[in-house]
Amino acid sequence: MPPEPTDPTPSDPTPGFVIYPVHPDLLAYARQTFDLEAYMKDLREMQETGGYPLESFIDEIEAIVRGS
Repeated sequence: MPPEPTDPTPSDPTPGFVIYPVHPDLLAYARQTFDLEAYMKDLREMQETGGYPLESFIDEIEAIVRGS
């Protein structure tokens, strides 16, 4: 059974969306596998270079969606 939804606060930028709390097991897994240093390095690189153009990876995404 899914957890009870939380009502968004009036200042929430996504009114009308139902927000569910994150399961503690998922949070524990994320804390074990998330590498903040690598994330920040990649984020700085994207900010400096503007990231990758969509054209450079859209074919790969479409192939994944098609299952090929």
